[in-house]
Amino acid sequence: MSKDATLYSGDSHALFQLHPGLFAILLSDGMGQSKEAQHESRKLIHLMRECLNYNMNPETAMHTLHYVMSLKQQDDMYATLDFALVDLQHGDLWSWKAGGMSTYILRGKEVLKVESNAAPVGFLSISAVEAEKRKLKAGDVILMHSDGLFSSVDDWDEQEEVFLGYAQQVAGTTKTIQEKLTTIMQSFQSYYDIEDDCTVLMLEVTHVVPTWAVFRPVQHSMSNSS
Repeated sequence: MSKDATLYSGDSHALFQLHPGLFAILLSDGMGQSKEAQHESRKLIHLMRECLNYNMNPETAMHTLHYVMSLKQQDDMYATLDFALVDLQHGDLWSWKAGGMSTYILRGKEVLKVESNAAPVGFLSISAVEAEKRKLKAGDVILMHSDGLFSSVDDWDEQEEVFLGYAQQVAGTTKTIQEKLTTIMQSFQSYYDIEDDCTVLMLEVTHVVPTWAVFRPVQHSMSNSS
């Protein structure tokens, strides 16, 4: 959702498959709520997709984005980037953040947090970008969000606790993922106002059992009588 229900948002995101079993998630938040902020975040997503499509190493891609964005002509324009790769075959989550918010992995009553202190893309010409790796299990719920989710007026930790509480309440239900996320956000907004462009991504990890074809040879008997 965008602030004041405008047609444009400073947030941009993309979810796509890089290779069979390898899924990419990109979330970028441009500075402010203007069309320029939308342009910055979309440009960052586009550049990252181009790097990944050319099989560039993720760390190299992140450094490349920092360098390219630092050469731009506009003053004081930058964007955060939250980038994750999900390896569905080995059950791994790799996360790279440049100013991005925490990623939450809900596992029953347990909450795993993936955080980073790296600067937003374009804020510094050279920035240390380190990957965080987490093991995934069937039933895990991954939540990623832009900073617009939490109000600057209310206590940050308190808002996070309330948001995660609502998420855990619906995570294990039989509702569709869209219904779950809608329920979470409606409940959360009944307590806190969303005062900025806001994007929340929710993904569920499920274990898929392949359907195997069963082959039973048919035995034939032949007799030869004279």
